[in-house]
Amino acid sequence: MTFVTDRKGLFFCKLVLKFCQNVSVLCMNGLMERIRVFILDNHLGVRQALAARLQSAPAIEIVGTSGTRRWLVSKRRMTIPQVAILGLAGGNEPSEDCLTLVRRLTQQGTAVLALVSYMDDRVREKILQAGARRCLLKNINTPQLIAAIEQVAAEREIIPPPPSASGWPLTPS
Repeated sequence: MTFVTDRKGLFFCKLVLKFCQNVSVLCMNGLMERIRVFILDNHLGVRQALAARLQSAPAIEIVGTSGTRRWLVSKRRMTIPQVAILGLAGGNEPSEDCLTLVRRLTQQGTAVLALVSYMDDRVREKILQAGARRCLLKNINTPQLIAAIEQVAAEREIIPPPPSASGWPLTPS
């Protein structure tokens, strides 16, 4: 750790800390729009752990969790997530139902971030072709996960969802 000893450096550090605190306060007071996130994973423990990890980020609001895809689609209009975190079963190819869900969510304006137990190129390719913005390992650390959610939400604002899976790049930018 580096300590700043001159006055200008100390002032700058205090200014940065104050800015970070103000952003947190603005998010907590609802003055700044928070990223609405929905967690979909068939394991209750995974959903609870993800929700607990993401609560440390003041800019993220968990609007719901579920173990079934039908719940997300039926309740989506009430929660309107900007980002859906979709947990995929390890080693299994995503089902056509799962790929259809990704397509449907992206067409409706929700960015999808897929989490997998281990990286399989076929699974990654299929899920990205369906419209997911990222495909990451489930053991991603909290700061990286928060950064990925923020990036996906920002991309959602400036990049419209693909009209179809064809022509969409396989690797996210």
